[in-house]
Amino acid sequence: MPYDLFISYSRRDNAQGRISDLVKRIKQDFASFEGNNGRELFPFFDQQEINGMDDWRQRILKGLRESRLLLACLSPAYLKSEYCEWEFVEYLKYEIGHLHGFNGVAPIYFVEVPGWNDKGFEQQSAAWIAELRKRQHFDLRPWHDLGEAALHEAAVQERMGKLNRQIFQTITRGERAEKSLGNVDAHNPHFIGRTANLRMLRENFVTAGHIGVVTAVNGLGGLGKTALAIEYAHAFADEYGGGRWQVRCTGKDDLRLALAELATPIGFEFTEDEKKNADVQFERTRRELKKLADGREPHCCLLFLDNVDRPGLLDPAQVARLNGGDWLHVLATTRLGENELHGAHRDRSFLAIDELPPDDALALIESYQPDGRFRSEAEREAAHEIVRLLGSFTLAVESAAVYLGQFANDVTCAAFLARLKKEGLEGLDTAASQSSEGVLHGEKRLGATLQPTLERLGAAEKLTLEFAALLPPDQVPLPWLRALVAETFPEMARDVEPGYPDPWKNVLRCLFSLRLIQATDIVDADGQPRVVRVHRLVQQLMFRDGRALERAGRQHAVDALVNELANFLEVTTDWHKARWALNPLEGLASLWADTNRPEATWLLERVGVGWYRLAVWSRAEPPLRRALAIDEQCLGHEHETVTRDLNSLAALLLTTNRFEEAEPMMRRVLSINEKSLGSEHPDVACSLNNLASLMATTNRFEEAEALMRRAVKILENSSGIGPLIYAAALNSLAGLLQTTNRILEAEPLFHRALSIDEKIYGPDDPRIAIRLNNLALMLKTRGQLREAEPFYRRALAIDEAKFGTDHPTVATDLNNLGVLLTETNRHGEAEPLLRRALAINENTYGPEHTEIAATLTSLAALLETTSRFEESNPLRRRALAIWKHALGEEHPLVATGLNNLGMLLYKTNHKEDAEPLIRRALAIWEKSLGPNHPNVAVALNNLGALLKATNRLAESEPLVRRAFFIFKKSLGVQHPESQKVLGNYAELLLV
Repeated sequence: MPYDLFISYSRRDNAQGRISDLVKRIKQDFASFEGNNGRELFPFFDQQEINGMDDWRQRILKGLRESRLLLACLSPAYLKSEYCEWEFVEYLKYEIGHLHGFNGVAPIYFVEVPGWNDKGFEQQSAAWIAELRKRQHFDLRPWHDLGEAALHEAAVQERMGKLNRQIFQTITRGERAEKSLGNVDAHNPHFIGRTANLRMLRENFVTAGHIGVVTAVNGLGGLGKTALAIEYAHAFADEYGGGRWQVRCTGKDDLRLALAELATPIGFEFTEDEKKNADVQFERTRRELKKLADGREPHCCLLFLDNVDRPGLLDPAQVARLNGGDWLHVLATTRLGENELHGAHRDRSFLAIDELPPDDALALIESYQPDGRFRSEAEREAAHEIVRLLGSFTLAVESAAVYLGQFANDVTCAAFLARLKKEGLEGLDTAASQSSEGVLHGEKRLGATLQPTLERLGAAEKLTLEFAALLPPDQVPLPWLRALVAETFPEMARDVEPGYPDPWKNVLRCLFSLRLIQATDIVDADGQPRVVRVHRLVQQLMFRDGRALERAGRQHAVDALVNELANFLEVTTDWHKARWALNPLEGLASLWADTNRPEATWLLERVGVGWYRLAVWSRAEPPLRRALAIDEQCLGHEHETVTRDLNSLAALLLTTNRFEEAEPMMRRVLSINEKSLGSEHPDVACSLNNLASLMATTNRFEEAEALMRRAVKILENSSGIGPLIYAAALNSLAGLLQTTNRILEAEPLFHRALSIDEKIYGPDDPRIAIRLNNLALMLKTRGQLREAEPFYRRALAIDEAKFGTDHPTVATDLNNLGVLLTETNRHGEAEPLLRRALAINENTYGPEHTEIAATLTSLAALLETTSRFEESNPLRRRALAIWKHALGEEHPLVATGLNNLGMLLYKTNHKEDAEPLIRRALAIWEKSLGPNHPNVAVALNNLGALLKATNRLAESEPLVRRAFFIFKKSLGVQHPESQKVLGNYAELLLV
């Protein structure tokens, strides 16, 4: 390489010649460096004016590729410069090929960079800056401030000395690597990235390099195992003074005979007697390697066994005879898996290579483009999609890169992407065969490369992979595969007796070992993989050569299983146990939608409803919207399937307080059903009930009640309807009656709905918990707190068992029970329940949902009961703000927030601030709930107490008297609220 050093810097930092002076000083010091023998340093130091990225790029690329070491002069200007970023990123592409591993960058801390030494700097930085910071840097900030004068400081002189030693050592290492012995294939100038794999490989030798260890790089054919091994041999050539020796092992099953082929490259001949005995040849070759290692520093050899395809070659007994110790590192590449290579042994370790990192794959395609770069951002995006489509499979990406590079004048990345989408694997193999240029792996066709691995599969393994080919590649559930395969091989479904091998586990071991499937982070209760990945191109390869009929039969079995699973998820109440299945179902729904399968929208809607029931709103909405969009486009805007999609999406919007979006959807469903089914159809009743629930939530009680009563009447007069629909309608109407203070009317409806549901669902269904909560609230409203508590506790137990402990339904139960415990003076029990409810709701809904306001209100009431007013104040204000934002200024819940905050201010002696809030609450409640609602009585009593406290007795008395008569009429004279107000009224009369 003509240049020793590439100077990467911001032009702004050289305004006073500081960089130029530094480069001059480094050259002077290097020439006089001890052991250098006067060798001159040759830096690439570009000082021409940058007129634009294109003009500058070609000049710099040449310098980057021909420089051993990059010297980065760090400063704020450097880190903000797109030119400096490009230089550094480009250099990293070629760092490994410069024959010094990961030691090719020497950052100089040149100008103060705020936060550079902070612990979290890397996490907050761009990826290239984080990588730069990982390198050992040299602090030369005094140089920037003082220039030459800084060299009089001993600390700066010491740092300069260290910098020059690293430069010298890197150059020496590179020169030593260039002279390294060996027969390893040449470095591939298009090898890009894969730094993580190379680091793991290096660490494997450093940490596991004891006697006889073989590091096996294994994976499917065409994944770049050989390329990676060759790059390792070149990157760390300076560490193998005894040389790097490659043995081509295809078809060989005797390690002794394989090593004997090194005689010619090493430069020795076997005697006639040695040629007669394989063991003697083996020992002679081993001695020659040891002699090379002993004779040159560093005293180590690399033995590279390329493409081991016969298990016998790595027989443990043969490997043990190598006995390399610290002087011999053995690296093997193989398609064979651990179970085929004699299982787990202490003399070997495995490094699985499954695919290229996406960024490396993109960079590989770019490296073959004219001038080494894409022509436009649109081309880059198309190439990125090609990488995704090819699953970053190394050979596939390289074949595409070679093809696009050779035919760059005729074929754009965008056009090739369209071809791949249309033709799939066949299109890729055809393109590879059209390229006259070769790829590093020799065989350009992916199908031919993978076929030998697939041919080794047994019938059960092959069937498992065929079913996996019909599922989403990144979400292949093993329980599904087992059920599907067991239809043909029943033994796969049976549990085996202790002491006998499990046939299903044997199938999985084979597929894992061959890297045909890879584990994900989704595991079962025992920590075993529950969901695996299968490469997209392997999936395509499973059904080639006209096997359409066979594929159709497999697809029919998959469809039947998915239908069974979806039906189960629709009726199950053990959601926290079944939720893992939603991820693969969602992946399959997307796969079906991408391939235009008509069943896609049904599955998308089922998945969306599943996430909705789990209260994972962000996951629920996308599949629901996608299902609606596809059905509207394919079926029209008034199809019954579209009403299903609208209903599901509207329910989600209602739950997440997006009332303005939900209402037109609900009205649209009602209109479609009335038009297509008639005004008395049960589906119309369901639509009426849904719309009425939204109206009740948005404070339109009269309209809501009319719709609910119409729905109940339709259902009462309909024959053959499900009782569940009727129970839901009864429960909705009862809830509205309770809200509007008609408890006597509500109670029989609640009981009737509960009775219907218990007969159908049994006693432990979440829908029963809803009815129990409603009954408990009614009893609590009537002052029957002791009777209400068992209902609340039973509802909580049901929901925790079915939904898990972190579901928002459980938070509602906790809040209800916590309020009751507060009102019965069991504050120590109540507070942890309310705080737990608040935490669940904040985690589920975010900070601004009405459910959070309700829990804040409950917790604030408890704090005030225990005289912690300062803690309560921010909770009251936050709850009020949430209700105003979500529901508008005139909603009854806003009045609740105003009244609560007003009474807190009253209790903390801020009576002037309290009065307008309570008066405003009274006005809202009178308007929305009517003049005789208990909430109105609460506001009247509170306002009366405030007026009394400010000596306005004449104003106070009629308000308190009115409050008493409202409570007496609605709750009865013996209700605690009635008794409390009666006491206040009597006290006023005495005054």
